[in-house]
Amino acid sequence: MTQTLTKRCGAPLFFFFIASALFGFGMSFLGVLMNLRFSDAGLSKSLIGDIQSASALGTVLVALPAAVLFDRISTRALLIATTLTSAAGFLALALSLDARLLFFASFVMGASSAVHGVVAAPFLMRHAGEKARADAFSLNYSIEIAAGIIGTLVAGWLPVFLVNRLMSGESAAMIVGASSILLATLPYIATGDARSTDGPNQPIKSYVFDRNLPRFLKIVVPDIMIGFGAGITIPFLNLYFKERFHLGTGTIGTALAVSNTLMLFGVLAGPPLGRRFGLIRTVAGSQLLSIPFMILLALTYDIRIAVVCMIARSALMNMSHPLARAFQMECIPAKDHATVNSLAMLGWNGTWMLGTFVGGRIIGVAGFTSSILLTSAIYLVSTLTYLTLWAQPKYLKIGRG
Repeated sequence: MTQTLTKRCGAPLFFFFIASALFGFGMSFLGVLMNLRFSDAGLSKSLIGDIQSASALGTVLVALPAAVLFDRISTRALLIATTLTSAAGFLALALSLDARLLFFASFVMGASSAVHGVVAAPFLMRHAGEKARADAFSLNYSIEIAAGIIGTLVAGWLPVFLVNRLMSGESAAMIVGASSILLATLPYIATGDARSTDGPNQPIKSYVFDRNLPRFLKIVVPDIMIGFGAGITIPFLNLYFKERFHLGTGTIGTALAVSNTLMLFGVLAGPPLGRRFGLIRTVAGSQLLSIPFMILLALTYDIRIAVVCMIARSALMNMSHPLARAFQMECIPAKDHATVNSLAMLGWNGTWMLGTFVGGRIIGVAGFTSSILLTSAIYLVSTLTYLTLWAQPKYLKIGRG
């Protein structure tokens, strides 16, 4: 798939995929180690949740301004700037335990992710052919996952070898992750200096007031609900395995890597299923199938069942993500791509921020069972809402062929 797309779309897409691999490898260190580092240092679950929320707050506040920047600043400059600031924020999270600095670093990483995410979807739409767009979205996501699988394994076991040398093993390993993110600047430099070609810069007020806001809201409502449900549980899964099953960092990293491996197969299966059944049916079906596994994950105290449920949930929910993004982009004209992508990120991350805030407190008071069951209920409501809004004949055909 990679060779076909890069032949069809040229060097910019190829270098973007390389950067995605480096970025995904580095970010996987954060997912494995940050919560564990903070927990070992004695930070409370509510404080850890608040630090997670700071990242989402950065995304929320910057998402819509990022769409304005996309129309006015070169894509390459935005990608390089966000990569550099992400690496700097990562280093602060690796080295500091000062709460104020941790909040700020997490906020900076969230803001950088917002700009990066807003740029990514229009970039893929621009450089991928019309019939290859769902493949491009899924391939980019798959590359990030594949790199994350390797990164998760390395992040899980590297602290074992670095412990008691210079600094804590978790901090030293997180520096490795930050270095990988920093290296992503090199392929981003090679992507070119493309700007939006959809016309002159639009007045800033037009990003909100001169758009089809009811339609935009219809597009992002499912993201808002999924973001809230995910925020309650997903950032705390490493703590779930540590506290419920008393697993070490290396074992947790291995379990997450196995989960990501099978998630990769789910993402790669998405485009063929989308062409067979349509994007809407594939997105809704994969989300509905994930819910029983979430419920089992909440209730089980058997590590084997928990790992299987985590893997199945991860594969099914993440299969839907790139297809849902591709569907959103297909429903709107090119001039609105950056704005809608910004609103989707704003909605998802805004409720993720609220979810991490709520989730940390629910887990602290009632434990992981209550938080995961609540996430399952929200996923169900979100999927039914998605079908209610979009299950119409003209939309069910999108992606088929």
